[in-house]
Formats: sequence, structure tokens, C-alpha cells
Amino acid sequence: NRGNTYKEIGRVNEAIQDYSSAIAIRPTMAEAHANLASAYKDSGHVEAAIKSYNQALFLRPDFPEATCNLLHTLQCVCDWDQRDKMFIEVEGILRRQIKMSVIPSVQPFHAIAYPLDPMLALEISRKYAAHCSVVAARYTLPPFSHPSPLPMRGGGRSGRLRVGYVSSDFDNHPLS
Repeated sequence: NRGNTYKEIGRVNEAIQDYSSAIAIRPTMAEAHANLASAYKDSGHVEAAIKSYNQALFLRPDFPEATCNLLHTLQCVCDWDQRDKMFIEVEGILRRQIKMSVIPSVQPFHAIAYPLDPMLALEISRKYAAHCSVVAARYTLPPFSHPSPLPMRGGGRSGRLRVGYVSSDFDNHPLS
């Protein structure tokens, strides 16, 4: 749990130490191997991440998050050896998760970049949006009051277009 907290606040090296300690205590804990893999990936140690994801899946073959994260990691390093087989497996996982009303193990941004059925990618996005709505509702904040629209100059046909972006992912990411 401390490793998860360290990872969440960006102290990845300390997270790696805690996950490694957890594995030393319980070497058969698949979740610790998957968490270690995720921390390795975040710190740029992709080969170690792949090894740890594979170990997690060896210990627990039915581990959707590890399967999906391994696929994503392999995609990042252009390892295509098992690509088609893994995408078939991941698509099956995602369809089961959606049927069970579980938040999918693949994020919407990744889903649209994968060779998945576009309707499945849309359903993944809907599940994530619904999840965000539930989380936001927990804050019991009053409804957001939108400011009045700015007057349009020139009937909206001329002038500078102003666009604003909102994202939780504006650091080391191609969307930036």
C-alpha cells in the first residue's frame, strides 16, 4: 500500500523499493509483481516491466489488468510477436468487463488507438465517463454555474479562434 502511495505521488523509485520488499516477503503475490511492473514502466525500465508483468501472469493467469498493461507496454516498445493473439485476448477481457459493469482495464485514449471494434472503444469511454460522474458526485458540490457567453465579434465569422484544453494527462504524454 505504501508503494501505491509513493507511485501515486510520483516517487517511483521508492515505490519500486516497497514493491520489491513486498515480493521478497510474498513472492507469489501477483498484484505486487504487477505493481512493480507498472512502476518500472513509469521509470523507463521497460524490459524489467515486461518481465514483472509476465511473472504476475505466471502466478495468476486470469489477471485482466496485468494482461492489458503488458500489452500496452509491449506496444510502447513495438514488440509485435504476440500482438494479434494478445489483442484478441484483451478484447475478450474488455467485453466481459463491460458486461459485468466493471471499469475496463484499458483506458479510452488507448482503446481508440488499438485495433478494437470502434463500438467497443465507445463503450469503454462511456464506462469511464460514468465512473467519473460517480466519483464527482461524491464531492456533493453544487452544480457548476457557467459564465455568460462572450459576445461574438463579426458574427463569429472572423477573428481568432480560442480553444482551451482540459486534461488530467498534460505531462509526459503525446496529447500535450
